Amino acid sequence: MFLSVFLKFVSLPSLSTAVHSLNFLKVSAHNHNSFVCYFLVPHSQMQAIFEIEQELLGGNFNIDGVFIDDTPIVIINKDKISAMSILDAREENPRVQLIERRNHLEDDYGHTTREDQLLENIKQGKINVIKYLLDHGNCNTNYRNDKGETFLMVAVRSGQYEIFQILLDRTSDINAQNQQGNTALIIACEEEQHKMIELLLDNNANLNIHNNVGMTALMCACLYGLYLVVELLLDKDPQLDIQNEEGMTALIACCSANHCEVAELLLSKNPNVNIQNGDGASALMFASFNGDIKTTDLLLSKDPDLNLQNNDGQTSLMIACDKGHRSVVEHLLRNDPGINIQDNEGMTALMLACMGGHYKVVELLLMYNPTIGIIDDEGWTALEHAIDSGHNSIAELLLPDFNKSMLDINYETVFYSEQDL
Repeated sequence: MFLSVFLKFVSLPSLSTAVHSLNFLKVSAHNHNSFVCYFLVPHSQMQAIFEIEQELLGGNFNIDGVFIDDTPIVIINKDKISAMSILDAREENPRVQLIERRNHLEDDYGHTTREDQLLENIKQGKINVIKYLLDHGNCNTNYRNDKGETFLMVAVRSGQYEIFQILLDRTSDINAQNQQGNTALIIACEEEQHKMIELLLDNNANLNIHNNVGMTALMCACLYGLYLVVELLLDKDPQLDIQNEEGMTALIACCSANHCEVAELLLSKNPNVNIQNGDGASALMFASFNGDIKTTDLLLSKDPDLNLQNNDGQTSLMIACDKGHRSVVEHLLRNDPGINIQDNEGMTALMLACMGGHYKVVELLLMYNPTIGIIDDEGWTALEHAIDSGHNSIAELLLPDFNKSMLDINYETVFYSEQDL
């Protein structure tokens, strides 16, 4: 009876001759003879063994799962029951020998170490195998894969919450960073693993660590517009004004990517709205560039410096005029920006609107009395830019008494003047 049951094990296609799993099971047969079976199978197939155990629980054999040393051992592999008899086993100590053999063999995935096997089983979500390896596999809990990722990081990427909980209790460095500088928290934020984020934060994960390009967990969440993630992070009071290598803050990140709701959430914590990135761009400049009127209004409610200039010398007003975003221009003008500020080429907001052919924007600007006669570095006025660009209707706005013939003459004058430069 005992032999026939174990032949059932042997017939399973999942078992192999590779020596990997160390699983002692106490088995009682009808004749009351007790044996301990030493199963030698790949870790990748241990789940099959657990399922077999459950099947036997309702059959003729009772399995109590007790690990026992120095007892008779039957070695089982795919092909046959080992020739080593129970009596032979009593006279030897095969355990040490078999453990040594295990270290030189590969499992079904080509993994040779317990750590590699643990990583694979984390991805597969095999909780019982993972518990076994952690308890009995002498795994190095500080192990990293070829990307520098810890067991905890792999669990996060795999979305295995229960396994993540198990590993978190055994993690010595919750703030470990992979080759890209990402922590488990940053990865959890990018993967939108809300429960994992909460658990990491409850275990005092550092919110302000930045990766190799200077991105924090909050910056990543803001850039991707992950409202619930940002909400979780803000509850732990992260540093709001950290800048990455390009000078981007969390606020600039969400404004640049048009995530208005996230920007509103972030602004409730009063970040610095005037910080500029490496190109000199502020959050308001990005909102102006995108034509995002709602975010623009949110930022304006925080009294930003409207006359900040980027590396090209342009203000938020100039950027909005250049893009033709009339609503944004209107809301900016209500807050009294410098309408005659010139950029690095001497261009004003009016010139940019004229050159771009943005009729309604020019019309709006003229209501705030800009200086029409300002010249740029090439000596051109807003009128000349309008004529040169073929926007005669805008030129008529600038000089209401100009008639069509005069516009034609001036167009030729501008054309030939440009040739002479």
